[in-house]
Parts: sequence; structure tokens; C-alpha cells
Amino acid sequence: MHTAVPKLKKLYRLLMEVASVGHLLSSLISHHFSSASTSLSGSLGAKIKTLNTGQNWQKFALDNKITKLESDLQAATVQETDRNLQKEVENSNTLKRQVSELTIKRDSLERELTAAKSRITELQGSVKTSRNQAADLRQDNTRVEAARA
Repeated sequence: MHTAVPKLKKLYRLLMEVASVGHLLSSLISHHFSSASTSLSGSLGAKIKTLNTGQNWQKFALDNKITKLESDLQAATVQETDRNLQKEVENSNTLKRQVSELTIKRDSLERELTAAKSRITELQGSVKTSRNQAADLRQDNTRVEAARA
């Protein structure tokens, strides 16, 4: 029983850490892709500004490419976040199962401990009764010895 409670506390702490790390990871991924998207948009935007006005068709092509890249980047961010959240959910479910199993084991150990304490109490009563009977037999034996003498 003494080892089950710290394990439950440790599992609970790990579950909280997993949730915290998942939240942090999600924030970092969002920030990273947002920075990359901003940087990419800024970089491509600067290149577009340097084009000659006579090259409007190249500007149009670059605009389309930027739109596609931003769309691809956004889709990749969503997919990565979804994968990370799915992993976090799977880890959370695993931890919940482990906590449930440990709770069942703890309850079983508590029942065994209660039964053992009850048995110890019974045995202590039996020992006390046996000692009293032994004392009574010694007194009877002493009386018999005294009567014979």
C-alpha cells in the first residue's frame, strides 16, 4: 500500500506534466509556423516589390505561389497539431488506464490489509485466551501437587 500511493501521485504528476508539455508543444508549433509563415510572406513580398512593372505576369505567378505556400503551411500546421494532440490523447488514455489499474490494486491491498489486521486481532485474542488457560492449568497443577504432598 505504501508504494501504491506514491506511484499514483507520480502518475498524476506525470499526467499533469504531459498536459503541460502538450500545451507548450502546441504553442511552440503554432508560434514556429506563424513565424515561418510571416518570414516567408515577408521574404516573398520583398522579392515581388523588386520586380519591374513590365513583369506583372511574374508577380501574378509569385502571388499564386505565395498563396499556395501559405495554404500548404497552414495545412501542415493543422496536421502536425492534430498528430500531436492525438498522441497526447493516447498518452492521457494510457495514463488513465494505469491510474485505474493502480486504484483497483490499491483497493485490493487495502482490503487485504484490513483482513490481515482483523486476523491479527483474532490471533491476539487467541493468544491471550491460551495464556489464561495455561495460567489456569499451572494453578490447577500447583493445587494438585499441593494436595498430593
